[in-house]
Amino acid sequence: MYSSSWPRNSSAYEHQLTFADSELSSKRRQTRKEIFLSRMNVILPWAKLLAVIEPVYPKAGNGHRPYPLETMLRIHACSTGTT
Repeated sequence: MYSSSWPRNSSAYEHQLTFADSELSSKRRQTRKEIFLSRMNVILPWAKLLAVIEPVYPKAGNGHRPYPLETMLRIHACSTGTT
């Protein structure tokens, strides 16, 4: 006989990926956001920009902690439409 812990319904297997699902997931199409961010990583010299801004960027101390410099730089580049 079956034990009470064994699921008799197929509901336990609904989220299991098939071989076809796993193969197609690696071949999915890139979104416009992914394409934009990959181009931005290639075009902008992040290390040089960070080196220039870091000496004058606010440091943690009095008041609120500033956001990480690289995060703020990427947000600014995205918001100004730099491509």
